[in-house]
Formats: sequence, C-alpha cells, structure tokens
Amino acid sequence: KLGVELDTRIQTLSQSLSECVVMDFTGAQIGTCSFTSVIDLVLKTTSAHTFNFIFPNVGQGTYYVAIKAAVFGLCLVPFAHLVWGVAYDALGANPVEAVTHSTGWWTLFLLCATLSVTPLRRATCANWPLKLRRMVGLYAFFYATLHFITYIWLDQWFDLTAIAGDVLKRPYITVGFTAFLLLVPLAATSTNAMQRRLGRNWQRVHRFVYLIAAFGVVHFWWLVKRDITE
Repeated sequence: KLGVELDTRIQTLSQSLSECVVMDFTGAQIGTCSFTSVIDLVLKTTSAHTFNFIFPNVGQGTYYVAIKAAVFGLCLVPFAHLVWGVAYDALGANPVEAVTHSTGWWTLFLLCATLSVTPLRRATCANWPLKLRRMVGLYAFFYATLHFITYIWLDQWFDLTAIAGDVLKRPYITVGFTAFLLLVPLAATSTNAMQRRLGRNWQRVHRFVYLIAAFGVVHFWWLVKRDITE
C-alpha cells in the first residue's frame, strides 16, 4: 500500500511539474523545460517493489533460501557459544548466572528484531522480511524457554516454594514470569493451521507481543538495576 500511495503522489507531482517556464533576469519568458524524464525515472525507481534494487530478487528462489539459512544459523550462534562454554568450562566463576543472562538478553534482542520487521517493510516496501519474522519469533521463544528452564532447574532446583516466593517478592521475576507465560500461546499458535483456525483472532492474540517486549525490557532493566545496587 505504501508503494502504491507513493506512486500516486509522484504521478500527481509529475502532472504539476511536467512543464515549467524559464525566465531571464528581467522576468521575460525565454523558453520551457520538461521534468517528465526525471519524474519517469523516479516512478520506475519507486514502483511496485520500491527499494528492492538494493537486494535484487532477494525474496525469491535461491536468494531467499540462502538468507533464511543464514538467519537460521546466526540465531543458533548464541546457543552454540553456550554449549561450547559449558563443554570447556569457559563461562566464568558463575556459569548459571552466565547462562541466565545470555539467554535472557538474546530473548529480548530477538523479540525486538521480530518487532522491527514491520517498520523495515514499511520503510523499504520489501515483503521478504515478513517471511523471516516467524522463524525469528520462534527463536525468541526458544531462548526464553532456555532462560526459564535455567532459572527453575539450575538456579532453584525445582523448589516450587522458593520459586513462588521469588515470583511474589521480586518484581523483575514477576514481570519476567508473566512475559514468558504470555509468550507460550504465541508460539503455540504460530503455525499456518492455527492461523487459519483462529482467523481474525489470530492477529489479536499476536498483538500481545508488544506487551511481552515491554515486559522484557522492564524485566531486564530491573535486573540490571538490582545488580548495580547490590
């Protein structure tokens, strides 16, 4: 829609500027000049697939497969780094804290990356980033799950009493726990089948991602503030 609207505005500009009058210093008309060729060039540049010349054919065929594979691999790098750190005892004096902070940070980063897809599409009029959004969002859920498991297993050793006490007494854990619970239905309904089954309600459910991202930022900020205070 943005590309069509931009084309319409430029066509209107073309009609109004298709011919201009050239005058000398006395104000007398000495000729005319045409902007048609310039406007036509702009129209071609901003038509249907505006700015796709930056990444030609990126949304089709082998280009898209290569980019999707690259993004998939890049999203796995933090996990591979953690596995390597555990295997070679390279996570520092407090490995549980290192894993907790790393998985939490990457969860927030990938959530923000997911939210940036729509502004990127509107800015470039390219549709191919939309095809990557689901995968990046599921990776955010993957790291959030690792973050949650690290807390309830390696940090609390499944002590439900201690976990409940943390959730009730520590606001940053309360917010983080709530964000994870809200993220679960988004991951569960991310398939095409669930999208068809829910219809319009699917979009309403997935709008919770904005609230989840906000909770994630608050959770991260309170955790950092607590660490600095202590």
